[in-house]
Amino acid sequence: MIGINEVEEMTDEDFIKLGIVSIGIRLKIKQACRNHKKVSDAPMSCIKTFLELQKQRKTGRTKSPKKDQKTKLTRRLYVGWKHSIRAGVYKLISASKGGGQQIVDFNKDLTLNQLISEITDIFFPNGMSEAQDLRLDALDVHLASFSGSPIQETDENGESFTVGNYFRKMKSTPVRIYLHTELKSFKRPTNGEASCGVITALESDEEDTGTPTVTFPRLKRRRLNIIEGLSSEDRPSTSTSAALDLPDIHVDAPPSNHEAANTQCPTEHEPIIILHEPGLSEFDHELEMAIRESLESSEPEPSLEGILKWWVARSHLKDGAPVSVVVHRGKLLQSTFRAVSRPNFNFLLPFHVSFSGEIGDDLGGPKREFFRELMKAIKEAILEGPDSNKVFRHDISLLHKKTYETCGTLVAWSILNGGPGLPVFNTDLFSLMTGGDIDVQDFTSVVDSDVRAVFLQIQEATTEEQFEEALSKNSDWLLNQGLAPYNLKIDRKDELLKILFKNEIYFRVHSEISQFIDGLNRVGNFHTSAILRAAKEFKTLFTPNPVNHLTFSGLRQMYKIEFSPVGSNHRQQEDEAIYCFESFCSDCEAGILEVSLEDLLAFWTGASEVPPLGFDHKLRITFNENSQYLLPIAHTCTLVIRLWRGYNDPDQFRCDMIKAITWTGGFHLA
Repeated sequence: MIGINEVEEMTDEDFIKLGIVSIGIRLKIKQACRNHKKVSDAPMSCIKTFLELQKQRKTGRTKSPKKDQKTKLTRRLYVGWKHSIRAGVYKLISASKGGGQQIVDFNKDLTLNQLISEITDIFFPNGMSEAQDLRLDALDVHLASFSGSPIQETDENGESFTVGNYFRKMKSTPVRIYLHTELKSFKRPTNGEASCGVITALESDEEDTGTPTVTFPRLKRRRLNIIEGLSSEDRPSTSTSAALDLPDIHVDAPPSNHEAANTQCPTEHEPIIILHEPGLSEFDHELEMAIRESLESSEPEPSLEGILKWWVARSHLKDGAPVSVVVHRGKLLQSTFRAVSRPNFNFLLPFHVSFSGEIGDDLGGPKREFFRELMKAIKEAILEGPDSNKVFRHDISLLHKKTYETCGTLVAWSILNGGPGLPVFNTDLFSLMTGGDIDVQDFTSVVDSDVRAVFLQIQEATTEEQFEEALSKNSDWLLNQGLAPYNLKIDRKDELLKILFKNEIYFRVHSEISQFIDGLNRVGNFHTSAILRAAKEFKTLFTPNPVNHLTFSGLRQMYKIEFSPVGSNHRQQEDEAIYCFESFCSDCEAGILEVSLEDLLAFWTGASEVPPLGFDHKLRITFNENSQYLLPIAHTCTLVIRLWRGYNDPDQFRCDMIKAITWTGGFHLA
């Protein structure tokens, strides 16, 4: 029998002799013995007891019988999607862009056309790929093997294609098939035509990377050595350039009309610049392709407004009759989910929002209020923590329903249509979501108070003894996080805290984050195309930013006042009313009222913050005739607020304005 005291002295070889080969089990046994010694020093056969319990768990386990391959009715295929980017060149579509590897069991008797139909249903549900904005009826499709060879209806022996026959002929596993698509308007060169490149498919048994090799033919070149800052007379000769080990820059002359007619290739009249450095000539074609793509791409302006405009234009919003989106104000998130889950719903189509039971046409105001309230509902549904420091809530039921993905889609939909973002995320979390790193400063975003206490105990340790005590006291929790708290010194404290903090806000909820990002990409590939391109600029849409806080001076620049002519009786009354209004705005900014400037802006426009691309036009203030019974009135669609000319008491105006803002329960009451 081995006692508790002897366990701590045992080596790895001693454990292996006893049949305990798992490092994790060794650590747990040692820790259990340490914990037990704090209570009692009485010896016990802990290892024997542990092995007996482990043996009991394994008792009764039976292996399921292996199914006979001949009797199975299905065959498992690994399916992917490649889309044509130029003649004969297909690019693998990743999961974040609507593709990815799908593992599917198909009936072994399916013919080629039936298999194409089932695979296209995977990547083109209802005939449409939302992520790529492609319609199936606008594409030519065929299936190919992992090497790029098209799959034929019949093989060389005249045997018709079925999934079972194809599976039987393949010598390697898993069996991979790729759906190849290209636009119908894109004409591929036939065997009798000269092409701009020679296409060589990858015929390797290894997994296809998705990009065939392309070799471009040499064009006539005129050599041009360019050294910046020198005139043509001062430039060194070719030999001098070589002596200085400078790269040569060649400018390819466009082919003549005669050459273009013979090659049948599309010609470009702009010269193509190709860099040639010594020893890199075998990569000429790759350089040429990279330079072509860089010259053809149009980069957005390096600002949030510029990138948003570029992304909105790139998303190709569609024209057509507006789709009606009916929502319930009391169940906003659930009713929105129901509205957008219709099979024919398209996030790129125009739409009108109707709040159930409320009268009002959507000319902009209802849509702004809808997105404002929707972002609040999303925040409450999938996030946790303080309002300015939110992280994702771990909830497997929401994961199963793909709620995180739908919420991500709705956030991108809001931004695409001029609505707000979700500026509540913890800054470290947003950095990790955009490929950045973190610098741990505090742990206020750790929601669980017990976990936050563990972080603080480790952080406050200043000596080696205090550090070891903090690790020992929380060893069970650390083991559950997948971290063995042994042989750690205090000089690694910051590294340990960083790892644990990253696990708490990111790795622990990585499934939720991945699903949310997939949702963002469903609308114009938002995360990949825009956010990752300019994470610093988009940070203001997803994290709290004090600079974006609304001020009276900022609001004053946004509206204009439609005064009566100077000298008229109305003008004198309007001056009094405007004084009352702007005095109210100043009080809101000072924080001495129960409403804020954001509440006033929401009453006025339907949006509690200025949209990323601003409003369509300036806000306006107009006036009504004298009345002692009318409260200020807002027309959110036209961005107008109407005041009556009888106001001359700032305190009375303050009371009426607060009533107008707080009593508003919908567009029929605004």
